[in-house]
Amino acid sequence: MTSARRTPAVERTTPAPRPWRRPLFGLNLLIFLVSIATILVVVNYFARRSEMRWTVDATKTRAYSLSPQSQQLLASLDGEWTIAMLLSHDTTDPATRRQIDEVLSRYERAAPNLHVQRIDPSDPSSLSAYEALIARLQVIYGDTIVDYDAALDMGEESFSEFMLFAQQYSAQLERLMDRLPRDGAEADKLRARTPLLAQIANQGQLVLDEVQKSRGVNDARPVPDYEGARSILATALWQWGNELADTGALFRQWSQRPELDPLVRQYVSRSWSEYEKQAEQMHRAADPLRRLPPMELSRIGTELQNGEAALVVGPDRATIIPAGQLLPMVSASNDVEGGIAFDRRFRGEQLISAAIRSLQLDHMPMVVFMHAEPQPLFARRDQQFDLVGAKLVLESSRFEVREWRVGSGEPPVAEPGQPVVWVVMPPQPSRSFRGMTPEEQKLVNEVALRIERGDSVLLNMYPNLLHRLGQKNPWEAVGALVGLQMDTTRAVYELVRTSDSEAQVQKWQWISTYDADHPIARAVNGRQTCFGATIGVRPVDPALSRMTVLAAIPPNDQAWLERDLLGADRVTEVPVDSVLVEPLPVVVASERRHPEGSSTQRIVAVGSGGWMMSNLADAVVSVGGERIALSNPGNYELMLASIAWLAHQDDLIAPSPISQEIARLTGVSDRARTMWSWMLLTGVPGLCLMFGIAMWSYRRM
Repeated sequence: MTSARRTPAVERTTPAPRPWRRPLFGLNLLIFLVSIATILVVVNYFARRSEMRWTVDATKTRAYSLSPQSQQLLASLDGEWTIAMLLSHDTTDPATRRQIDEVLSRYERAAPNLHVQRIDPSDPSSLSAYEALIARLQVIYGDTIVDYDAALDMGEESFSEFMLFAQQYSAQLERLMDRLPRDGAEADKLRARTPLLAQIANQGQLVLDEVQKSRGVNDARPVPDYEGARSILATALWQWGNELADTGALFRQWSQRPELDPLVRQYVSRSWSEYEKQAEQMHRAADPLRRLPPMELSRIGTELQNGEAALVVGPDRATIIPAGQLLPMVSASNDVEGGIAFDRRFRGEQLISAAIRSLQLDHMPMVVFMHAEPQPLFARRDQQFDLVGAKLVLESSRFEVREWRVGSGEPPVAEPGQPVVWVVMPPQPSRSFRGMTPEEQKLVNEVALRIERGDSVLLNMYPNLLHRLGQKNPWEAVGALVGLQMDTTRAVYELVRTSDSEAQVQKWQWISTYDADHPIARAVNGRQTCFGATIGVRPVDPALSRMTVLAAIPPNDQAWLERDLLGADRVTEVPVDSVLVEPLPVVVASERRHPEGSSTQRIVAVGSGGWMMSNLADAVVSVGGERIALSNPGNYELMLASIAWLAHQDDLIAPSPISQEIARLTGVSDRARTMWSWMLLTGVPGLCLMFGIAMWSYRRM
């Protein structure tokens, strides 16, 4: 019998602790973390460099595309065209440069005969392209330059002769000063004129030096300032020609007065013809200067001094777009008056297309803002109740903009064949409580006159308090001339709940839907437009004109038509008998046969008086970071489209980047917005929590 052999148990021994392993592990972890941090810093450094970044847009969903109007315009171009973008690489951020390049590349693709040049004024390698561009401008305006040079040469020669004349005759006049008659305004004027004539004899060369300086070129000014030279010389010649003519006429009268001092009578009898002869010569030299057409080349040269701009050169004309209208400001900031200075991002398509169209037209339309305000509307005013922004937008689109305060001066006169659009800016509603002023009555009469004679008018209207004084509002009669009922006795107000127990009366209306089949509506549809103190504009007599309702306030059980404009703030419940139960038209376009011809007259009526003012049109909203956008982009869109349509320039109507730069969702109900808000607030954290639970369960298994 054998016994089973037992295997001896293996004794497990625990290795002796090594005290140096724990510090080594900590050092290893520290080196690892430092390495990771170093890698992140290096990657971030290179990632911030624009040349190390690239973007792939496989679906082309973010690719810029020109509007159909711009594509149609480019397809119709004849001859050689050039868009020269003068832009400093050092002062423009990479994002803006990429946006500019993208827009310009679309222009180059759409028009084979259009060439794009990118010139960096601070880069010496761009000097040859820059000089070639200047040489091309001089060739295009060669005939005009010849006319300017001839007129300026003749003017300089005439002024030099005038200096010799002043040197000779001022000395003779000074010796006779004590013998001149003591009474009479003419003698006093002559005493004041004599020292000035002597000053011309001694310092007249300064005028000629300024003219020569304007006609010269240097590194800072690549193109002569022909307009500046013409203005200096024409003003000096014409003004002193008038002075000499008046002096000659006075001396002729004095030569017939026997009671004068014999020496004075002898002098005036001998010299009056010389004064008139010299005056006539100076007027002959000044007249060609005054008749010279404006030279766009001078404006181009002035803008080129700033270094950055966009130059559009056509076959026979050119124009320039200042960099301040093209390029964005880096950030938004509060100005000294408490307003917000908003950035204007690259508005290339609108501005470049407008510049090309302006070169195809003999004259861009003139826009005249007519009003009865005591202060100008083109200057900054309190609470931004001005038209500074509107003027800037119109001028950047190449329109000629004028302001006319009715009753103080004659209305602006357009060039032959130049379309004119009259924009009516009525007085504020608060002023109507004192009754119709003489200035406002003149404005009413001028507006009615222009409608009756067939002019194009953009008629804006405020609610009015004249009915509270028992007076009839003459503005309503102006609207009736084109078949419109403009109810100035009532304004649209809306009760907005701020809490369950509180409500606030809102006096503004926002409209984004312009669904009419009309060029203006197609340009503004989807753009939020803000109207303040809104009234209804109803077509009541279609026989007078063909009318199209461009925009209307939809029915709203919280909105009503209020007659008590002064006490509306005290309303706590919506008046049942005034609720807005049907759409209320607020923007109407009217077209009818011209009273004096075979063409058509166009009218646009808006039931709000201040929708173009800066306080509404320039309001901004933050869209993240330092970027801001216009809150009401439709205000300027409506203005531009309406003015272009009124000027019978339908091809100028095109959606602009003012509203295209920030995409807005439309048709989203409050219920859907609330649902998506809760989904984002609870769904995203919930997904993270569920993922964590799943990972925990997996590791437990």
